[in-house]
Parts: sequence; structure tokens; C-alpha cells
Amino acid sequence: MKIGKWIFAAVALAAAIALVGCPSPTRIGTGDPSGDNGGTNAGTNGGTNGPNGPAITAISPANITLPPGATETFTATTANPAGAPVTWSVAAGAGGTLGGSAFGTGAASNVLTIGATADGLLVVTATITGSTPPVTSTTNVTVDPDAPYLQATPSAVDIDYDETPGAVFTVSLSGGNLGAAASVDVATITATGTGATFVTLGGGPFVIDANGDLAATNLTLTLTAAGNARIGSGDSYIVTLPADAIGDSPAINITLNFEEEVCSCDGIFMVGCTCATCACVPLGTPQANLNDFDGLMNSGSPTFRNLSALPGPGIIAVTGRAAGHYGVQLQTANASGSPDPWELAIDGTTWYRLTVTGRALVGQQAQLAETSGSFLDTDTITGTAGEVGSFSLEFDIEGDDLLDYGIVIRLLAADEPFIIDTIVFASLTGVAGSPVDTTYIDLP
Repeated sequence: MKIGKWIFAAVALAAAIALVGCPSPTRIGTGDPSGDNGGTNAGTNGGTNGPNGPAITAISPANITLPPGATETFTATTANPAGAPVTWSVAAGAGGTLGGSAFGTGAASNVLTIGATADGLLVVTATITGSTPPVTSTTNVTVDPDAPYLQATPSAVDIDYDETPGAVFTVSLSGGNLGAAASVDVATITATGTGATFVTLGGGPFVIDANGDLAATNLTLTLTAAGNARIGSGDSYIVTLPADAIGDSPAINITLNFEEEVCSCDGIFMVGCTCATCACVPLGTPQANLNDFDGLMNSGSPTFRNLSALPGPGIIAVTGRAAGHYGVQLQTANASGSPDPWELAIDGTTWYRLTVTGRALVGQQAQLAETSGSFLDTDTITGTAGEVGSFSLEFDIEGDDLLDYGIVIRLLAADEPFIIDTIVFASLTGVAGSPVDTTYIDLP
């Protein structure tokens, strides 16, 4: 009896293609700084990055007026790719004085604080981090001691991916030069912007004193049903308080940063999250049957993913298990007949040993079972609920019984996937418990 060496189909890997952009002229827009707000945006985009290279398409806010001591949060919209990291800087413009003005560091690296002695025109520059040549865009800040200002601290709110509707987040609003004394009820403030549908506003009232100043007062942002964090997974949205929302204030932005829901995948398992919207793609190559694996065949009608071309353990992922008996079965034939090359030629009086290791979620029971359903060996996976654990199965069987009843690798529970890491099938030198004689399957 001779069984050919088991060969597995390898999944071809896509070749990496290096794209090189052709040089193109630098595009420069110049602004006239003579206007009330110091001119329009000016920037350079393109250069040798090519016409489809990285670009900064907008800076917000653009061309604003602030008093000394005020803070402002800037955001840049980028393309190719969207969301590219940006480095911020500020310099004195024509006739301007920097006066200690500077951007923050770390998480506040896009927050500009106007220096106490700053005056006139300042130029804010955004540069796509690491771009060569530098891809930049600029906007102007005019420093005026009498300018009205309103600021939010913090100016961005981080929201966990699994946050639920009704969660409340708080920012502090403060400002100055806001005009006549007044008390502003939050009910009169209507938020706009892409994030406005995610929250309802509360807090206040916002009291402007006789000097036009607003002492720090809490504004609450409550997630609405539409603001379930999974809907905004991995994205940022702007909530805008329009101009004059509080006294003579300019418009200000508050950013909602939704944490991305991250799935940890182990083959076909999604671990550590509910994965309501996450794009956790199972590993391997989908296939409808086990024709690529000699000596193995479907039990029932599950679906499979071939893992043999991937690094690390794993041969076959068994998915789509609509019934408990769906799994992987040894494909056998009587050696006294005419077995096909892909069948295991079994001698009725010889003893054989099947050893299988694999993985499934903790709590699942892995089984070697006859096709009639009788269990030959079982292993219930132990560990922390929701995590992936290992199983190990082994059984010695005489050839006549193997031919009559077959052996299926399966889980007790339907609908649960599992991975087979190794399969060893061998004949023995004698009865059950004897040493191995000849190995016919040794996967991987």
C-alpha cells in the first residue's frame, strides 16, 4: 500500500508594485495680507509628489482674529491619503510680532496659544509630516486685543467605540470681548457641523459680565441614539457653535473623535470585541471543499478556509457549521479494492492512530466521532471565556471499524468555527497503544 506525499495548494501572494510619481511644478497660492483677516490661504501642494500626491485641501479655521492669551485649535483636511498626520508651526507675518505665540506638544500639538505680547499678523503653517518636498498650507491669524474670542477646553472629545447613547461629555467654554452683559441659555444655541447629529447640548447658562468676559462654564455633549460610537467608529466629526452663539463670539469647533473598534483575529476568530461593525476579515483562502487535501473530505456541508500558505500554525479553518456533525472526515477506501490516489487505503486487520490538534473558543468541546455520532475522544477547551484555546484529540481504531464507521473531526456545538493545526494519521505495529509503523498523513 502506497500513499503519495501530501501536497497542499499554496496561496499566491500579490507582488508589491512600487509607484513612482513624476516631478511636477510646485503650485503656490499667494494671499493678500492687507484685508481685515490678513488675506486668503496660501500654500504649496504638489512638487515632486506629483499631481496625485499628498495635499492639504483645507485648514480650519481660516483667517481668524484673536486677542493675546487666547487659544485656538486648528485642523487640516488632507488627501492622498486622507487623515495624514500634520505638523503645525507659527511665525510672525509682515509687521507682526510673535510675542511668545506657540503650538502645544503631544495631543495638543494643533492648539495655538497666542502670546501675551503678540501683535499684528501671524502665519500658521500646516505641513504633512514627512512629506518630501514638504507639502504645506497656511492660514493667517490677526492678533487684536479687542477681538472677541470664545474657546472650548478641551477642544476635542475622545469617545470609546463601545460608548452607549446617553453618555455625557463635558467641555469648558470661556471667552472675552463678547459684548454687553448677558445670560445665554443653552437652549438658544443650535449646533451645526458634521457632528451635530451625534450630540445634544446642555449646561450653562453662559453669563457674559459687564466687561464682556465669559468665565469658564461647562457645556455638556450627550450622545444621541444616532451617536452610538460604533456608527462613527474610527472617524472624527466637528460640532460647530456658530458665530454669535454666545454674545459677539466667533464660531468655534469641538471635535468628536470616535475610537476605532479593533478586532483581534486568530484565523477565523474575532477576539476581544463585539464586532458589531468592525471589518475583521478571516485569514486564509476560502474554499468550498477539501479537494486540495488528499485523505480528507467534508462531513456535512461546512465551508473552509485554507490556512496552509500562512505563517504560523493552522491548516484548515472550518466555518459555516449549520449542524454539529459538520466538520472534516477521513476519506478512506478498502485496500483490497482499488482505492483512488486521494483516498486512504485501509487494511481491515491493521490498527491505525489519528492525532489532531487545533483551536476553538474557550468552552467548546472538540471531538473525534464516528459518522454515526458516537464519540471516540473529546477535549473541552478551558481558559478565559471569549478567548481562543487549544484542543488535542487522539484515538486508535482497527481498520474494519474505520471502514465501517469513519472518523469525523468536529465540535459538539453547531455554528461554532474551529481551526485544525495538525493532523497525523498512521498505522501501528500491533493493536491499540502500539508504536507507529507507517505515517500516511502528517500535516502540516
